Order: sequence, then C-alpha cells, then structure tokens
Amino acid sequence: PSYNAISVASNGKIYYVLSSASIDTGAQLYCFDPKTSEISHMADLTCAIGERSLRAIPQGKSHVRFTEANGKLYFATHVSYYRSEDGLEALGVPPPEYAAYPGGHFLALDLSTHCIEDIILPVSGQGILAMAMDVCRNRLYGITWPNGVFVAYDIDSGSLSTAPVSGKGEAGRAADYRVVCRALVVSPEDGTVYLTLSDGRIVRYHHDRDALEVVRGDTMRKDYFGSYDPTSPWNMAYHWRQAIWHPAEKVVYGVH
Repeated sequence: PSYNAISVASNGKIYYVLSSASIDTGAQLYCFDPKTSEISHMADLTCAIGERSLRAIPQGKSHVRFTEANGKLYFATHVSYYRSEDGLEALGVPPPEYAAYPGGHFLALDLSTHCIEDIILPVSGQGILAMAMDVCRNRLYGITWPNGVFVAYDIDSGSLSTAPVSGKGEAGRAADYRVVCRALVVSPEDGTVYLTLSDGRIVRYHHDRDALEVVRGDTMRKDYFGSYDPTSPWNMAYHWRQAIWHPAEKVVYGVH
C-alpha cells in the first residue's frame, strides 16, 4: 500500500510510493501521467540513495506527502520491515549477514531530470513518520519512528536540530509507551510548526530560536473525542491524525 505518499505535481503528473516489506527490496517510486495513462517506474528508494550495497534493512516505504518547491518534490523514507513485540510493531531484527536499518532520509526528486537528491539522514536508526516543509524558508521538519524525535533541518545552512517529543515513543512499553504524532503543520505566516502529543497538548516550534513550547489555552482533549489513556498502544490517543494549514482563514484544520 501507499501511506500518504501520493501527490499531484505542478506538471500535472501524479507521483506515488508503493511499500515493500521485503528485506531485499526497497519502496518503489512511480509516476502516473493522466494525459497518456502511462505509469513510469522512477526508482527503488534504497538503491537511489546508495544503500543497496549495505545489505541492511531497506527503505521500505514513504509515510509522507510530497511537497513541491524549487522545482523539486521533497519527501522522506521510512522503514517497513517489522517484528511483533508484545503484540506491538517494532523495528525488525536483521537476519544474519544483514545490517540494521540505517535510518530514514529526507529526499528531493527533481521534476525536470527525475534525479533523486539524498538530502540528509537526520536520526540514525529511525524512520521518518511525519514530514512538513516550510517552502518560504526552505526548511524541512519531521518526526521519527519509533522514538518520536522532532527534526528541524535548514536546507540552505545545513543546520540540523533534533529533540525528543514523545518520551520513548512507540519503542516504550507499559507506562513508557507514547504513540507518535503522524502530522506536522507549518504556518507560512511565520514558519511556526505545530504538532500534538498523545496526552492532548499542542506543541509549536519556533525556528528563530530553535525552541519547542506547549500552546497555552487549549488542548486536543475534547469530550466528543472520548477518553484515552496516553500510555495505551491500541489507539492514536488525543493526536490529530491528519492536519492542514488553511491559508485564507489562517487556522489548522485536522481530524482526530
């Protein structure tokens, strides 16, 4: 299947990624042209970033929508080779003679050449579960899985900032478990990034001072959402699942 990774580019073509759970095959990037009804295979993402020779757990999926800027489509890779631990999804243990998962990458697909640029692997051993881009300031943001690390990367300066936002994330067990946010929202007005925590708090990131802070005055804890235990692994707790910025109204619209 495809997890969010399907978007229409300005050239009218549809780009999408199909997942792979195989230890030997990475996720596959395709392009569909509605004018001709032709499907073109763009790349195996593991091969495209030069990791095939590592014989490691591959880049098995992309979990994020494409964002277009600078004539490119920006996106990120994630792991798709799992194991079950206490009934929960966990990073897969590599078979003999295979290496562990290297970590997810921020990538860019050039729309004119269809070449893939490997931008950065921000957190070793962690897939990139959520991504957003501030196209006005050329900054990439992400949240990793399973530990829930917030990532901020400035493409122009090359500066990288990371901070845990979910405790031990989905790698935690029992009281240490916290489901990880699946959606980041960037306000183009000032570049502020918004995300949620499993206990209902809304957090924002200020790029000018590299700081995360809790939004005061409201939370995602609403009676009509029901009641959730933030340590429970069987739901999305109080997170928004999908959220977007509405430029005309200057608000975030989301679904729980």
